Amino acid sequence: MLEEWDEGNAYRLTRNPYYWKVDPDGNQLPYFDKAVVEIVEDRQSVALGNVTGDFDMDTVWVGVQHLQLFSEAIQDGRDISLTFADFAGMAQYFNFDHPDPVIRAALRDPNFRRAYSMAFNRQEIGDLYYSGLLEPAGAVFSPVTPYYTEEDAQLWSGYDPDAANALLDEGGYADTDGDGFREAPDGSPLEFIIDVGQHDLYTPIVELLTTEYLPAIGIKAVMNVKDQAAIREAYSVGDFQIHTWDYISNDFPEVDEGDIVPRGPNTPPWHQNWSEDPVSPEFVRMAELTSDVTSMPYEERVEALTEASHLLADNVWLINTGFFARPFIKSGRLGNAPDQITRNAQNASNPPFQPETLYEKYLPGEGP
Repeated sequence: MLEEWDEGNAYRLTRNPYYWKVDPDGNQLPYFDKAVVEIVEDRQSVALGNVTGDFDMDTVWVGVQHLQLFSEAIQDGRDISLTFADFAGMAQYFNFDHPDPVIRAALRDPNFRRAYSMAFNRQEIGDLYYSGLLEPAGAVFSPVTPYYTEEDAQLWSGYDPDAANALLDEGGYADTDGDGFREAPDGSPLEFIIDVGQHDLYTPIVELLTTEYLPAIGIKAVMNVKDQAAIREAYSVGDFQIHTWDYISNDFPEVDEGDIVPRGPNTPPWHQNWSEDPVSPEFVRMAELTSDVTSMPYEERVEALTEASHLLADNVWLINTGFFARPFIKSGRLGNAPDQITRNAQNASNPPFQPETLYEKYLPGEGP
């Protein structure tokens, strides 16, 4: 129960003595008498709080960029442990309904998107920004689902600038003015704006994309870096060309609320007008496959979503960098804390475990 709310700083929870649930031995749950949830300014503060003992667990904000900090803390004798869980890397979404006809035509061209994807050096991105923990993959559903296949993960996701250039040449995207960048097939200037929030991983990756990877295949693009809330608002109303964010719903597509597959009006945000002007017949097919999966028998659901995953990967309707082992940090003083945990958007980022069964092995500030 909420005991105290210190606006902007923390809220304090106290045990509900009338909570209905008991453990198998008949003991009243939850075990904890009190819990404090602190509000901090940034991810680095979360990571530091976990190694200093100010926080006992994090399932959302720490990441591969904090691995060295955690490893040094463990070597120094801090009573913390690290485990890893499967998670998707950075994604990008193309706006198939953009009002500019030149931009819209390029983004709707499947071979343009395939070339764009093959310009990504996913292995280098993994080495530079994911501590070597990224397994490169295209836009497939997660390996933790029964809908994933290795063949689909490899579709158009290998780093191959020569093949990318060949696809663009075949599509009529030529450098007609000699400035090193391609124009549209009709000769119109072609320059893309890539939205990205202020993010300690995604921003430098997009900078690498716009300064090295895309210029190598003659695509001109600039970054539009804004507060994350601002770019999400623009995304929700279709005011973007290419949007950078998490790869949402890849691990639980059955209950995707419209981030990848159509779920009612104006979804997904990157193709809100699909029912009137679909990007391709294949997209309509994916919409049909995913429209009623929750009521299907298991075998039929696996068949339908495996095909949907294949269509997603082969048509490159979005960009996925791959899947990686995301670190999960917990204090050794917590009992019944899970060894592995994943952040799931469908659960509002709350991990699937039973926090009411957590207990203290020793008090804060004391040793194990």
